[in-house]
Amino acid sequence: MLLYLGIIAAGLLAYLLRKWFYCIWARYVVKSIPGGPFPLPIVGNILEIDGKAPFESMEKWAHQYGKLFTMMMGSEVVLAIADLDLLKKAFKDDRFSGRPENFFFDIWRSMGYPLGFAGLDGDVWKEHRRFSIHALKDFGFGKSAAEEQIQKEAGELLKTLLDSGGQPMDNHIPFSTATSNVTAIMMFGTSFSSQDSRFNYFIEAESQNFKDFANMSVLDMIPWAVHIPPFRSWVKNLRKRIEKQLELLHELISEHKQYFDPQNPRDYIDAFFNEKDKSATFTDGQLLSNVQDLFSASFETTATFLRWAMLLMIHHPEAQRKVQEEIDRVIGRSGLIKSNDRSRLPYTEATILEIFRFANYIPFLLPHKTLEDVQFEGYTIRKDTTIMGLGWVINRDPALWKNPEAFIPERFLDDKGNVNQSTASNVMIFSTGKRVCPGEPLARIETLLFFGSILQKFNITGEGSAKPSLSRVDGLTLTPEPYLMRAIPRK
Repeated sequence: MLLYLGIIAAGLLAYLLRKWFYCIWARYVVKSIPGGPFPLPIVGNILEIDGKAPFESMEKWAHQYGKLFTMMMGSEVVLAIADLDLLKKAFKDDRFSGRPENFFFDIWRSMGYPLGFAGLDGDVWKEHRRFSIHALKDFGFGKSAAEEQIQKEAGELLKTLLDSGGQPMDNHIPFSTATSNVTAIMMFGTSFSSQDSRFNYFIEAESQNFKDFANMSVLDMIPWAVHIPPFRSWVKNLRKRIEKQLELLHELISEHKQYFDPQNPRDYIDAFFNEKDKSATFTDGQLLSNVQDLFSASFETTATFLRWAMLLMIHHPEAQRKVQEEIDRVIGRSGLIKSNDRSRLPYTEATILEIFRFANYIPFLLPHKTLEDVQFEGYTIRKDTTIMGLGWVINRDPALWKNPEAFIPERFLDDKGNVNQSTASNVMIFSTGKRVCPGEPLARIETLLFFGSILQKFNITGEGSAKPSLSRVDGLTLTPEPYLMRAIPRK
């Protein structure tokens, strides 16, 4: 009996450690995968990762093991790419276009919903990506309709800043309201009021979700930890927030059904309804998940940009002054900034690019997965390997950026004062290749119009003489620590 139990125990242990044995064999014996930090059985390398700044741990490993290295997140072997050219090569390859199984996506499955746009892969992902890009273009992404909506929301935002009377204010809700309403018009055909308690809950919940998904990333490595404190209560609270958010989105979708006219689609939801008879994948559940992905990701990331932008202008008043002087000269104090003014505002554009690079608020690009065994840079990357793009490291790579720790908008300008497009393309914020962010065209317009309009009308300063912290709060996006700013009307 004891012999049988021993055999079963040994078999179970071998099964649990099979990927660890593979990593050791492949890395040190046959050298078929890149090197990296030595993993422990079961937990891998998680004990070596800084829980408050995991991106810094990855940067240290990139310097130690090279721009292509492997690590183990729990029992999973992960290939990390910290080189711009290698990342572009991998992410442009269809074989690298899958999405891995992880907590971020599994939370949806556990709630009975299909994966949203960001989590799909294979033919279903291609179908919904193609549809979504076309639908969003039809209803404003990258078109004049989007620009008009951004200018409208920018006007409302400027009123909010003016109403603050130059007193210290928290910019989180105003920025989130402005950016979310741009997307809301295209997705739902309506906008929201900052006085709407349901909407404010959605904004605050999504901000907390972004933090929690990062804080609970250990569940990707040790899935069974979901059943023990404190993770059990964290996941329970996360699920409650998401359910309430989905209730709001479900209400909006249900309202659309009442007034849906297939001959006159008004927005993304109507366009989705029109596809229902053409494909079995266009279900109500899929619509809800797609809308959640597209809506939440678009407003949260652009609002985070604006929060970092104002903070960096407080720290770098000379850059703020140069942006204002350029806008005054090219547009004037009362003219509307338009997207086609970008080439006429090179210093403003360079400052936006440097905010992207310096704030570096998307340290890990959404992970990919290999869909088959792949030969890559002399290594054999097995099917279903998670691929992690280290945007944090690339945006601080000394081979790309001289003095990367410094905030220098001029690094993006050529000798004639124009934006160097080659240098600009090195900023890794929207990902690249097959799964590049579909909202990038809209985000590019938003950042120019919102940022430019604020500095056109206001001087941005801190709450007092001491400048607020530049420390980062970890999450799916890195946000600034809470701070207060003053928006003082320019005279």
